[in-house]
Amino acid sequence: MLNKECSNYYEGSSFVHKLHPSIKIFGLFCYALLSLLKFDNYLFIANIALVFILMLFSNIPIRLYIKSIWRIKFTLIVLYFVLYRLGMSIFDINVLYFKLVFLIFYFDVLKYTTTRMDLAKGSANLFHIFNFINYNIRRLVIKICNILYFFGAFPFVSREYMNSLDVKGGMYSQSNLFIKIKLFFVNFKEIVALTKKKVKERKGYLTKRMYNKNRKVSYKYMYRCKLFDYIFVIIYLSLITFYILKVR
Repeated sequence: MLNKECSNYYEGSSFVHKLHPSIKIFGLFCYALLSLLKFDNYLFIANIALVFILMLFSNIPIRLYIKSIWRIKFTLIVLYFVLYRLGMSIFDINVLYFKLVFLIFYFDVLKYTTTRMDLAKGSANLFHIFNFINYNIRRLVIKICNILYFFGAFPFVSREYMNSLDVKGGMYSQSNLFIKIKLFFVNFKEIVALTKKKVKERKGYLTKRMYNKNRKVSYKYMYRCKLFDYIFVIIYLSLITFYILKVR
């Protein structure tokens, strides 16, 4: 079920929902790293299969994942022909597209199975492990929350702004294409400004929560890693080890 407070989060009890946010983010980095390495049939299939398993067991309708790709279908088609014209082989383009599509699917898995606050805390916890410069973790959590909130709020602010009668009338009353394009960028700038205003308001609220002395704040994420988390990490580390020993 869609959570209205976290626009893209779907409440559920699947094992993907229960995976530690830090582990899911770690898996995203591993997937991206393995995608950039030298091509190997077994490594490629295993990398894609792991993302597919996450999608399958997330209990999120497949149509939602497909919808993300459908939104950028024209961009993907144009890019395909551009790469082909640049001399890239059909096989290499198809491999690249599989990697790109499943990278988008992985982002969707994170988006649908993890709340924005959990993503922020999970990122901070992962950063905490490699925090050799003693950066303020609470400040990092606030920054990540603001970034995630911006991208979550932008579509709603855009829809609300563009549906106003004044903006709609101004767009549709113009017959000149260049004026329409100019109006589009003017409106886009205004939407960004309105979204930033919402983020700024939320930043004050988060800062108050994070630095309230009467509120107990933990630097580390509140949940401990469980069996599936360790299995997930072991699988990705095994794939990286396989590449180092066999492929490279």
